[in-house]
Amino acid sequence: MSMRKYKNPLSRNLFIGCIALVFLLSTVISLIGFYIFRKGMYVQYESHLGDVVKLVESYVDLEDIDACLETDTESEKFSSFVHFVDRIQASYSLDSIILSRPFIKDGKYDIVFITSGYVERQRRGEQISVFPPLNLGDMMGKYFPPGVVERIYKDFEVGHGMKFNETPYSTGKEKGVSYSVAHTVFDSHGNPSVLISAGMPINFIHVVMRQYLLGITITAIIVCAIVLSFIIRWLKSRILRPLNSIEVAARALEEKCRTEKDPEKIILSISKIESGDEFESMAETLTSMSEIVRNFIRDAIKSAVKVDSLERNLDETQHKAEQLEQLAIKDSLTGIRNKTAYDEEVKKIISEIENGNTEFGIAMIDLNFLKRINDTFGHEKGNISIIKLCQLVCAIFSHSPVFRIGGDEFVVILRNRDYKNVDSLVRQFNFELEEISVNEELEPWEKISGAIGYAKFDKESDSSYDSVFRRADEAMYERKKQMKAMRE
Repeated sequence: MSMRKYKNPLSRNLFIGCIALVFLLSTVISLIGFYIFRKGMYVQYESHLGDVVKLVESYVDLEDIDACLETDTESEKFSSFVHFVDRIQASYSLDSIILSRPFIKDGKYDIVFITSGYVERQRRGEQISVFPPLNLGDMMGKYFPPGVVERIYKDFEVGHGMKFNETPYSTGKEKGVSYSVAHTVFDSHGNPSVLISAGMPINFIHVVMRQYLLGITITAIIVCAIVLSFIIRWLKSRILRPLNSIEVAARALEEKCRTEKDPEKIILSISKIESGDEFESMAETLTSMSEIVRNFIRDAIKSAVKVDSLERNLDETQHKAEQLEQLAIKDSLTGIRNKTAYDEEVKKIISEIENGNTEFGIAMIDLNFLKRINDTFGHEKGNISIIKLCQLVCAIFSHSPVFRIGGDEFVVILRNRDYKNVDSLVRQFNFELEEISVNEELEPWEKISGAIGYAKFDKESDSSYDSVFRRADEAMYERKKQMKAMRE
């Protein structure tokens, strides 16, 4: 039997759709990847500059600076600080670092120069800044465009944390754009005293981002094209060719149905399709066949469909019920029991307390720095940190049920050997975390940090499960404070 020609063939539609999907996916992947990369680069620059400014601030002696400005003479301590700032400039690849003091007098704004990373090299005659060689106490407001000094003074006076922005820069050797930070240092009376400004050249970021965008776009197009080529081949093999075979068989069956008396040998399927492709042809053929066999098989098909539908619905309902029962108590990320399972366990413990069984404890564990990991490396890496902590908790408290009750919070209901040996298990948990933190082979998101606190039920002081929970929670937060104090 000859093949029909279709006015709207399915194979052509599939090919056009796949080509469009390649371009759409490539564009979306490229834009998302570029945005994430760009944001990550700026976060790294801000962290780097923030650390530099904090380091310089820690060495600032406001009293010594005030004395030097008043006497217009550099002290030995100030000279050492100038040398330190110069080393900071070179060591951290900064295009600028300046300490100054903006002020207003008689309605006029100006800036007193204190020191910069260029001072020692300018004293040796090097021309490396738009500013001429400046000394302690020199006025530098005249080197700024109109209105800039006033804006600098107002930001300096308010001093709401570190302020990052992109600004043009120029040295004796090159020009470009700098990603800079300005930070106000306050004296003991809460008055603004010194303005620390630092910047790093941002041209490198722009070049890398352009290269990254080009690379990820080309890669996305190639990968999508390869994947979709396999999909097209699969569609042709699993859909188009079988449909064509069904059409040919249906045409032959139509001729056979005119003389066939045994309905058991006839398979009937009718559908209404107006798409102009192979499906429409199949529907037309089966519709023609149905006119001949309808009176023979109507009742049998109705009964068979009803029975089959009831059995299928029953199987599907039972399967879904089993799935829902598992999902209701299982955490989808870690695989351990979730908040629902925890609530049911609490009800059992409350009943045990009422019956006099009071040998249990609660351990609270909280993952540290999850937000920092999510913001820096993405939520996928944050999920890895959660899973790593969960695995450690389950390994340590292997004889007690572990629950995930929040994004980064876990609860262990201490039972059996874990209840009796909880002190040694907590020490082991903290030791394992310390070992992980110094393991240089691990990625940043794999170096998990967590705080743990626990409490045992005391029938003399605990009137309910909640009182034990509160004490465990307080112990966990106390541990967090200790860890924070040790880091500082």
